[in-house]
Amino acid sequence: MFNKCLEIAPSDVGAMNGKANCMKRHGRVDDAIALWKEMLEKYPSAGAMGWALAQTYMERNEFDKALPIWEKLAKEQPQNKAVQDGLERAREGSKK
Repeated sequence: MFNKCLEIAPSDVGAMNGKANCMKRHGRVDDAIALWKEMLEKYPSAGAMGWALAQTYMERNEFDKALPIWEKLAKEQPQNKAVQDGLERAREGSKK
């Protein structure tokens, strides 16, 4: 369904993010990461796609990759406690 939406509206961020989340849920994590990275290059505001990518990196213990995304999210959403927690976990994980 996301592919059909993207045929009609190729730059629909919601459909792209939905597609990436589906890929991840179906075990295509590397494909999802590639799509999220492509989206962040086109649409620099991190938002939901940045959150999903950062979380995925954290799940894979790739803290160094997650850290700059959390830092960007923290600048965009300085009052968001969940973002601040993610940033702190990424910083701690990067030290190990």
